[in-house]
Formats: sequence, C-alpha cells, structure tokens
Amino acid sequence: MCKPKERKISFLVGSSFLEETNGVSGSVSVELCTSKSYTMKRDRIIYWIATGLVSAAMLLSAFMYLSKNEELMKSFQSIGLPVYLVMLLGIAKLIGALLLIAPVARRFKEWAYAGFLFTFGGAIWTHVATSTPWVAPLLFLIVLGVSYIFWNRMKRVVY
Repeated sequence: MCKPKERKISFLVGSSFLEETNGVSGSVSVELCTSKSYTMKRDRIIYWIATGLVSAAMLLSAFMYLSKNEELMKSFQSIGLPVYLVMLLGIAKLIGALLLIAPVARRFKEWAYAGFLFTFGGAIWTHVATSTPWVAPLLFLIVLGVSYIFWNRMKRVVY
C-alpha cells in the first residue's frame, strides 16, 4: 500500500535550508501512490479488463455469426438485412477481436478499434431504427472507448 513520506520544504524556490527561509519551514506529506509505476500498473489493469471484455464478446459474437445461429439469421431477415452480411460481419469481428488482444503493430490495433466503432455505432443505429433493445451495443461502445483511452495512455509511456 501507499505510505506517506514526510519531507521538509522551504518557502524559497530552490532552497531547502531552514536558515535561508528565516526559520520558517513546512512539512508536507507526499503520497507515493502517484508514482509512475503505480499509475502504469493501474492503467494496464483497466486496459486489459476493458479489452478482454470487448474481445470476449466479439469472439462469442463471431462464433454465432460464423455458425449461422438460427435465431440470429431470423433476426437479420426480419429487419431486412441481407444474409451474406452475417458471414462478412462474423469474419470482421473475429479478426478485430484477435487484433485487439494480439501484440501487433499500432496501425492494426487502430483499424480494429475503428472497425468496432463502426460496428457498434451501426448496431445502435439499427436497433434504434427497428425498435429493438440498443443498450448492449452502447455499453460495449463505452467499454471499447475505455480500452482505447487506456491503450493510448500506455502507448505514451516511455520505458
């Protein structure tokens, strides 16, 4: 856990001697929790949880699409979407989920994030237009946003 550290400071910039400040000194409690390593660890944990949730959901969804789940096929036909779109979306979801969790070049991850942004955005739009439940795609869009934000934070860290 984080332990406070006592540190003497002076009120003159760049000075740490008591006599240079005319006898006035202060004691400040500094939290070690704000250290870079703690923040990096926290960011990595949040990133992997969010990315794992999105990837797991997309892998399961890809399995349903590629196995042509009967209920899924009926819902596609009922809203008037072509059946060939099921296979296309299934392959795209599978590739995107693998790219999010695999150690690949940044450009590929950016494309995966963009693809899922369009997928979730399209799903929300389609569900709203057809008066079907739209909350799940919205929640996954938010989790995708969290994953993207923390991926960018980790990219900026210099090791």
